[in-house]
Formats: sequence, structure tokens, C-alpha cells
Amino acid sequence: MLTLDRLLDEQDIRPLLKTQTGRIHIYKTLESTNITAKALAADGAAHGDAVIAHTQTAGRGRLGRAFASPRGGLYMSVIAEPRVMGLSSATWITAAAAVAVCRAVENVAGTLGLTDVKPRVKWVNDVFTDGKKVCGILTEAVGGERCVVGIGVNVSSAPQGLDGVAGAVFQGAGDGVHARLAAELLNLLTPRGAWADARALREEYKARMFILGKTVTVTMPDRTFQAAAIDVDEEGRLIVEKPCGERESLLYGEVSVKL
Repeated sequence: MLTLDRLLDEQDIRPLLKTQTGRIHIYKTLESTNITAKALAADGAAHGDAVIAHTQTAGRGRLGRAFASPRGGLYMSVIAEPRVMGLSSATWITAAAAVAVCRAVENVAGTLGLTDVKPRVKWVNDVFTDGKKVCGILTEAVGGERCVVGIGVNVSSAPQGLDGVAGAVFQGAGDGVHARLAAELLNLLTPRGAWADARALREEYKARMFILGKTVTVTMPDRTFQAAAIDVDEEGRLIVEKPCGERESLLYGEVSVKL
């Protein structure tokens, strides 16, 4: 029986894998799983190799923000080659990861008999349940055609001090949930050709987004404005329409919406 009082072990995850994957490196504490994964990639680590930490001392999110990483979460970085995964463009890898998180959460919820866990996506890299953020994704290039996909999930508890903003997917969960979630993420995200159907990925990503059709606040490095979130185009860009009727396709930036 695996509980949060015991460190996660590779042998807790391996029996749950349904696909060939790389090495799984598990640590009690790291500065950042992405930093460690990038170092491993520089030393020749392959597609599907993963780094998992129980806590991070300097977890990072998009735009250089700190990412709270206390005990109770799953902090994982996967070395990935978008073309091996079937993605025609690396711009879709974060969306694929977000969809994989949603599917993995739903699959694990099913094993727990939970039918009311409904993860949704906020463009481009956050996953929410019950109106609270439960997961952040940070994708970084590591040279050539490889990326490191960092996924941080609040599994059994939310970070302190973030009440009303952050939640936990399986509040109070213990035995086996972290291992099951890690295995599901590897099963879904990394198999060869898993995301080859670009149209299906785009449609599922859009269907899981909760901001489409709503007025959002867009924050860019040089400006902030309000617009209606209209669609996601073939390049993964968010299409927004300003009050004046002008449309803009966003490849980066931050969006927020009142829930």
C-alpha cells in the first residue's frame, strides 16, 4: 500500500504502464523537475524518460512565475519529441499535455468510483476542476527536436495560502493515487503516434476549454486588454475578438476570466 508517508518508487509505477516508456527518475526533493530533466536530456536521455519529485524548492510556471510544490502533489517532467508523438508542430505539445492530464485525471477518478471530477482547460497550460487550478504545465525546448514537458498536479492537497484559487484533484487521497496518475500520464502522453490526428487533438482541446465564448482579460508583455475568446486555430493560437470587432491570434500571453 502506497501512502504519502512513503516515497514513490519506480516499481509502484512500472506495473501500471501499458506502453513502452523510458527511465523513471524519482527524487524526494528537487529544485525543479524541468531543470533536472533538461540536464538529463543534455546527457543523452531519450524520449519518454521522466523525472518525478515529491517536492520542488524552486518550481516554475510560465512567464517565470513561482510554482508552489508542496508534498501532496505530483511533479513530473517528461522528455518528449513532438514528431515521435505524432505532432506536426511543437506548438501543440502543451495542448497535448493538457488533454493528457484531463484524460488521466478522469481515468484515475474512474478507478476511485468518482464520477463528478470534470477537469477543464484554460488556454494554454492550466487545468481546473470546480473552478480552481489543479495543474500547471511548462514546456521548454532542449535543443534539436526535443522538449521537456513539466506537469505539476495538486493531487491530494492544495498549496497553503492559495484558498479560493488552487484546489486538489483528489483531496485527501492516499494509497496509490500518485502512482496511478503518473502511469496514466506516461500511458497517454508519450506513445509513438498518439497525437497524429491533429484535428481530433484540436477539437478535444477546444471542447475541454472553459473560456471559449467568454470575455477574457489578455495580458501581454506590453499591453492588457479585454476581448471575447472565439476559437483556437490550427497552430494552437487563441483567437480573440476585441470590442471594436478586430480579431487577433495569440501565440503567447496570459488570459484570465471570472468564474
